[in-house]
Amino acid sequence: MPHVSLTDLQKLSSLTRLAVKGCESMLFSEVEEGVIFPSVQQLEISDCRLTRNSLTKLLNRFPALTEFHLKFSSFEVGEEAVLQLPSSNLLSYVKIWCCKNLVLPVADGGGLHDLSSLQEVEIRGCGKMFDRWSMVEARTRTSKFFPASLRELNIIDESSIQSMALLTNLTSLTHLTLVNCDNLTVDGFDPLITCSLKELVVYNSPKADDEIHLSVADVLFLQVATRMTKVIPAGGSSFQQLEKLEVDSISAVLVGPICSLLAANLRELGFTYDLWMESFTEEQEEAIQLLTSLQCLKFGNCLRLQSLPEGLHCLYTLYELDIIGCPEIMSLPKDGFLASLEHLRIPECSIDLMAKPVQIYLFKKFATEHLEVVRKVSFWLYTSLMFDGSNQSVVALYLPFVGALSRTYL
Repeated sequence: MPHVSLTDLQKLSSLTRLAVKGCESMLFSEVEEGVIFPSVQQLEISDCRLTRNSLTKLLNRFPALTEFHLKFSSFEVGEEAVLQLPSSNLLSYVKIWCCKNLVLPVADGGGLHDLSSLQEVEIRGCGKMFDRWSMVEARTRTSKFFPASLRELNIIDESSIQSMALLTNLTSLTHLTLVNCDNLTVDGFDPLITCSLKELVVYNSPKADDEIHLSVADVLFLQVATRMTKVIPAGGSSFQQLEKLEVDSISAVLVGPICSLLAANLRELGFTYDLWMESFTEEQEEAIQLLTSLQCLKFGNCLRLQSLPEGLHCLYTLYELDIIGCPEIMSLPKDGFLASLEHLRIPECSIDLMAKPVQIYLFKKFATEHLEVVRKVSFWLYTSLMFDGSNQSVVALYLPFVGALSRTYL
């Protein structure tokens, strides 16, 4: 295959998107300094071996970039590479995935602060990205890591981020995801960053060698609950605009003051990897009923949870309920749900729980009011049980009832 160089690609004067996978010889070969790509707006580099200075030099050749993706690329063994993105008033989206030994600089103008039009950032599984921004530096430095223009920030599987002080200037954030950031603390947290949030996802999945599973969300919501009246200025309150929330602490959210803030706009609520909760207190039962706009509710991998809130039948807007990987839950609430519920998923739970929705809930609550739903569920159960070998352990429980539903409603 003939060698293609950047000089060759420069002839494509209308090129707007360039995706390169595993072709570092083309990207980083010595070329004339005048080679630039004024029309390229999207650049994606993946599976390339990089050197300390090669990436920075390359990016200078793309002055019109609005999106930059760097994925699954590595640097020389033992070499810590500094990613110095050129200052730009055009770059709006940066995605960096699984680039080991890549760090962002601390010097004034470091981090991503000089990208004045940046709207969305996603950093995943790099390992050292924030190493140079220690807790002390994050609290005391006048320069910030991210520009205030940022609207969406997703940091996933990144153990190097240690402090929420890095986010203190992001008062325009609408989407924030912090997942599996094992060393993250709420040190330097400013409730002002929660005023514009529409979506918040904060949880850590447990590791095999974890002795203590810490929840950042637990401390985060505690601080909001205790400080919101003192810190948030008139005209703005924490989480009032929140539409989607997913955290690893049920007890942090289901308290009266927090649920009152969430009530007006929260549509989706998920609890993922809560490893402590076993049952709901009376206060928590009352708090969840304040969520009068809730449409979707999920419990995922809550390994000790033994029951669902009994008051779910009072959530008049709820139409979707997911119970995933909660083996200790043996039954549904005794009062069931409203007939408005359209979607019920219960994979990876106890056999007792998986049998009861069909035998009790669907038959008694849905059959007369939602014939079409019963038809669909009957067909799904019948086909999945007959053709999915992994479900053979529950066939004996389901099959007589599924057969009756199939004959009656299909």
